[in-house]
Amino acid sequence: MKKISLKDMKQENRRLILQSILEHDNLSRIELAQQSGLSPSTVSSLIAELLEEEILIETGELASTGGRKRTGLTVNPDYAAIAVVDVKRSGATLRMFDMQLQEQGKKVLADSYISGNELLIAITAAIFEMEPKSSLSAGKLAGIGLLFQEDMTESEFNVMYSTTLSSASISLKDALFTQFHVPVLEEYSQSYAMVPPVLAEGLAESKNSAFIHIGQRVLASVTVDGKRVNIQGRKVIDITPLVEAEKSKWALPGGENAPAKQGLFSKGLMDGHTAAGERMALAVRQLTNAIKPLCVVFTPDTVFLGGKLSKVPGFIKAIQNSLGKQLEPLPAPNVEAAAETGEDVADVLAGRIRQNVLCAH
Repeated sequence: MKKISLKDMKQENRRLILQSILEHDNLSRIELAQQSGLSPSTVSSLIAELLEEEILIETGELASTGGRKRTGLTVNPDYAAIAVVDVKRSGATLRMFDMQLQEQGKKVLADSYISGNELLIAITAAIFEMEPKSSLSAGKLAGIGLLFQEDMTESEFNVMYSTTLSSASISLKDALFTQFHVPVLEEYSQSYAMVPPVLAEGLAESKNSAFIHIGQRVLASVTVDGKRVNIQGRKVIDITPLVEAEKSKWALPGGENAPAKQGLFSKGLMDGHTAAGERMALAVRQLTNAIKPLCVVFTPDTVFLGGKLSKVPGFIKAIQNSLGKQLEPLPAPNVEAAAETGEDVADVLAGRIRQNVLCAH
């Protein structure tokens, strides 16, 4: 068993304090001690270091609760900057955020499809334009996020990287890391359709619900009593294997297994293209087979479907009918389209970068 050093313990205590501030913000020292479970003296000592390093700032005196005066603490917005690049087939945009996730600048990098080498050049030029060189040299860039449209792949934006001895094709992520020496995170926009602020208002109003987002992957999230449930340790799970399985592993009423031909669902439907006849019927059966276990285990009142496929005429009604038949004699949930807000999710990826920078070991 690895022995925990004093240095490791101190690092973990710092992480606990920063995590508490990211989750609740504007906490006093005594509140941080309560949230983290650390002693007041330990909190005070670590806060002094975090203030000296300019990671945290004091926000002023908080309302008194009858005891000693309390001073709030929050993340210093000027500690560093976070760049997020939204990459679509229609172009690319860079947004710069401070450490409180307030947008500080925005620049259109291209208004049409752009290659990896062109994108690398555009990102580099924009960052140097939006952030002073003195700031960058002082390590004020915390990280870069690449947010890809769901039908794209990272390999589309590989970069030819040359040295004096040789040249090779590397990923845009690796090229940006080489350029700026900061963490670079890649993600797909579909994953952030599962984040609560981006969901339909109806989902927030339903205390017992399931949300299924259909894109390149089929993602699922379940809410019980107004709180999202951890399934296999995650709040969002990938149920694509259930949808595309050769045979459903979930028993239907009567003990029979539902056959499902592999692949038809993913060809033309998962990326939002319309289809009719046998292919539509197969897609409905496959998705129903994947949703059914969630309904049996969690009994949601409503199942919300998001993504382009949910907008195909008749698809929502077909899922409702299919799910009702498969769940008999259990009551079937209502199936509704999730009216996605269309909010920009770049700030969500920026928040993940901030989390990694401040709280990673």
